[in-house]
Amino acid sequence: TIDPIFEERQFDLVMFDEVSMAYVPQVIAAAALAKEKFMCVGDFRQLAPISQSPDSRVLQVDIFSYLQIVDGKGNMYWHPWLVMLNEQRRMAPAISEFPSKFIYNRLLKDNAEVINGKKKRDNDLVIKSAPLPGDALNLIDLAGTYCAADKNTDGSRFNILSAVISFSTAVKAEQNHIKTVGIITPYAAQVRLIRAMLKDYYTKGTTNVSCATVHQFQGSESDVIVFDAVESYPKSAVGYLMGKEPNQVARLINVAITRGKGKVITVANARFWENVFKGTNHIFYKLLQHIKNGKHHVIDNHDKTLKPYIESVNPGRMINIFMNEQDAISMFEQDMKKAKWQTVVSLPSGELRETEHQVFEIFDEADSRGVDIKMKSNDYAKLPEQWKAYCVGTENATFPLIIIDDEVVWYGLPTAKWKFQVDKTTSMITVVHSMVRIKGKNTVEMIKALTDIETVVVGQNIRKLDNKKSKLVTNSFAASSGNSEDNGSILNYGLGAFIEEKEFCPKCKNHMILAKNARGTAYLKCSNKACKETKYLTVDLMNWYINSHNIKCPKRDGGELKGGLGKYGPYVRCNCGHFLKPDEI
Repeated sequence: TIDPIFEERQFDLVMFDEVSMAYVPQVIAAAALAKEKFMCVGDFRQLAPISQSPDSRVLQVDIFSYLQIVDGKGNMYWHPWLVMLNEQRRMAPAISEFPSKFIYNRLLKDNAEVINGKKKRDNDLVIKSAPLPGDALNLIDLAGTYCAADKNTDGSRFNILSAVISFSTAVKAEQNHIKTVGIITPYAAQVRLIRAMLKDYYTKGTTNVSCATVHQFQGSESDVIVFDAVESYPKSAVGYLMGKEPNQVARLINVAITRGKGKVITVANARFWENVFKGTNHIFYKLLQHIKNGKHHVIDNHDKTLKPYIESVNPGRMINIFMNEQDAISMFEQDMKKAKWQTVVSLPSGELRETEHQVFEIFDEADSRGVDIKMKSNDYAKLPEQWKAYCVGTENATFPLIIIDDEVVWYGLPTAKWKFQVDKTTSMITVVHSMVRIKGKNTVEMIKALTDIETVVVGQNIRKLDNKKSKLVTNSFAASSGNSEDNGSILNYGLGAFIEEKEFCPKCKNHMILAKNARGTAYLKCSNKACKETKYLTVDLMNWYINSHNIKCPKRDGGELKGGLGKYGPYVRCNCGHFLKPDEI
């Protein structure tokens, strides 16, 4: 609309491509440049305009909806201006079969070129090559692995193990001389993680592998497409992009699948989708069923093909995947012997497997050399006693991670009885243990940033993860000396952390945490989300913390604090007249 190249110019014909993503005002501005003819080229089954402004409902209406060619549910209607191009000349028929059946009401046809022409011969070469030779439509089902998904501070979802498998699959395709390989995923956070891997792996910058969100990839194509669905437990529902209005999700999946010319490989936790969407018409769930029921190539643990597949795509260089636990521990020990200053550990589960003593001895040896060991767990109560000397409880240890000196990341060590809680009575146990070693500056930094690994979240409290041993020494010194502000250590420690350490659930024995209800009243709840047990925050517990740690008023007037109980719940009062909330001390 403002480019000077178009100033005071008119054209006999103006064509607007990928018009489904255009705002209607953009279309009008382009049409104003036409003297005689204006042509919109696009697909109302592809992505709609993107807008996060307050007027998004207006801006997200594409030209097809504006002209009522399609309604809000995606149903299409005849329009005198509309010409339908119903032949596709890109995809192998095994790929186009799904969008034709489930997206285009069987109106999408295959051109002769992809059935028996040069395009077919080109696509067949891609189909015959590794990985997954022999089929154009494939599924790598990660059910049985600990493929945890979480979201970053922007609310964008990511899945570290899924990213590793998708990246490794794409690298294997390029190694087999595939000209163009694309990794597509709905979420920007996952794209950033995979792009970091690509940058570290291809240090010279020469690669045919690209990674983008579905929105960024619209209008592009690749010989092989790896579609990383990301979604998995411990999240109980899919994210906004994969679960919002059905018509929008159908558009997104349609674009993702139809980018591939010769081969499409979907990476997903199929059991998660089965549990969440069984019996529904969710389009991605239908895709998974189509691949399975259509006798396409499926890699999964049920058929014992998942472990051999992961071993076959091990990329080497800066990412190494270990399926043998002793080999992983041996390599981890070498890394820890080189550790100089810090190791940060995140443990989703406290039920460690029998090799835990080997890993613990490696940590213990590093600690004796002065390496700072910082450790947190979502399942502190079930940890072996010796591990508790290093570990604190938290609610944000989603991933099994070890980060050594900000240089090396280990995913999946120490091994544990990892499981995803499906509901109150059902859980999914990890049976395929994949241990991944990542050494790459960009990838390590990205994993640190996405996971927020060096913070502890307990109820309403967020604090920096510290070395527990040195923390306890500092707290003991500060309490005995009457100094409540020794480097801020006591204030950082907080009532929330004290409760987390001292109070345990009477039902499931997990630690209790400080929480607030909708009115802001403080109470205790079980850290195990599946357990709904709650307790009152008592005056005795608050005063125990205040007296044992010699806590003074944070208003810096040296006031003496005392816990109390009023009609609005527990409070803390300073003898100088201040009233404080329990989480403020």
